[in-house]
Order: sequence, then structure tokens, then C-alpha cells
Amino acid sequence: MLILRATLNQWAKNIVKAMNETGVKRIIAISSRRIYDSPLRSVLIPYKKLGDVIESSDLDYTKLKPTRFTNVNGVDYEISIEKSERKAPLISRKSIAAFI
Repeated sequence: MLILRATLNQWAKNIVKAMNETGVKRIIAISSRRIYDSPLRSVLIPYKKLGDVIESSDLDYTKLKPTRFTNVNGVDYEISIEKSERKAPLISRKSIAAFI
């Protein structure tokens, strides 16, 4: 059995490093909508750190910040600019996959 003990922050750093070493320049990361809240809820700290790693890299990135996921069988989403905190509804996993 393989047990992974790395944090999301460590994974992000390793992925950015590997992408730089192999010349891959485009990444899509899924984070959380509330990572710019102040004070930041402790459960969101790993997602904020993920965003910080991606933003500080030289990669061409898209950072998705969805609300809570649903299993609705439909595709419906909005795209907004960075750090915009619109009151978005729940989003289906299918919508996230369709966008990516």
C-alpha cells in the first residue's frame, strides 16, 4: 500500500519544478473560492498556499476557485476575473470537468 504524506503545498512545488524541468508551461489548478477571505479559515490554508505557489511560478496558469461541488448531471458555470468574490451557486463536478 502506498501512503502519500505530502501536503498540497509540497505537491504544487513538485509539480511546478517538474513542469519547469520538462518545459511544460500551462497548468490548471483547482483551489477554493474563499482563499482571499480575512481571516482565512484554517481548512482553506492549503488551497491558499497552492495558489501562492502557482502564482509565484513563471507558468501560464488558470486557477479555478469553485464553490461547493454537486453531482448534478448538467453543465452550467460562470467565469469571473481574479479575486472576484461573486456569490456563486453550487457547481456540478461535470461543469468543472467541462471547463477544464
